[in-house]
This record gives sequence, C-alpha cells and structure tokens, in this order.
Amino acid sequence: MRASTICLALVIGTTTAVSSLAGESTLTRTFQPLDGRGSAEIQIEPVMCHDWYAHGDYLAALSLIAAKNIPPTNAPKAVEDINLASAYGIHVSASSIEKGVLHVTLDLTHTQRPGRMGYSTVQVVRATMECVRRLAAERHWLIKSLRVAPEGDQEIAQAVEDFQTYPKDKEFPWR
Repeated sequence: MRASTICLALVIGTTTAVSSLAGESTLTRTFQPLDGRGSAEIQIEPVMCHDWYAHGDYLAALSLIAAKNIPPTNAPKAVEDINLASAYGIHVSASSIEKGVLHVTLDLTHTQRPGRMGYSTVQVVRATMECVRRLAAERHWLIKSLRVAPEGDQEIAQAVEDFQTYPKDKEFPWR
C-alpha cells in the first residue's frame, strides 16, 4: 500500500511538472514602440513575436508589447534591442473579468532610461499606451482601465488620465 501511494505521488508530481513546462507556440502579432534610429522618432509598428504560451493565455499579446526586439541585420556588428518598452524596463500585463474586457497595468518599477536612447520615459510610456490601444482595437477588446505602477510621477499620471478619457477608436496623441 505504501509503495503504491509513493508511486502514485511520483506519477502525479511528474505529470504536473511536465504539463507546467509544456507549451504550444505560435507567432502572435502585437505592436511595439520601436527606436526610429536615424529618424530620431519613436515608431509604433506591428511585429510578429514567438509566443510560447499562445494557447494558455489570450492576453499574452499584451505582454509581448514589452518583449525584446533584436531585428535581423546585415550590420558588421550586433544590434541592440530596438523595442523601447523593453529597453526602458516597462512591463505590460492585464487581467480580465470577462473575455475581452481588460484591466491593463504598465509596471514601471524597474524603468530606467538607457544611455543610448534620447527619449524621455513619459514619451515611451505614452507610445506604449498607444500600442495597447492599437492591439485592443485590432482584437476588439475593451480597455476598462489602465493603471501605472508605481504611482507618483505627475507627467505619467497626466498621460494615464489623457489615455483614460481619450476615445479608443482614435489614435492616442502619444507624440
């Protein structure tokens, strides 16, 4: 009896461990605020991302707004991450009460401006908000609320207020 209990516990533990590591990947379209390089302007572009957990969380495309983006290149040296949300340390997450109704959070806890970038943090936050808006519009999601954590920065608080009150069917004035 004891041996069968131990064996059953091992089987359940192994199955749980394997299923938690399993994933079904796919390419997922999202939007990212990219460094314009020569143009010295932020460019919001649709990008394809490898989404490892595509079948587990339909909100993954939101978190991929802040995924690293190191493009293919023919440059003689390696290029850096051109996704400003990622380079500045912004994390995007969401929860939903019902499918398609979202509460979005931009986590700025570890945000810092990279020395190689000339954009202010508020510019990148506003561009990231526009990426959220474009993705939500494309997927027919309703953004019930957007919050930024931690709170305290007056310029960013104003950007959040602007985003909350702006019509979601029109481009957010992020520039």
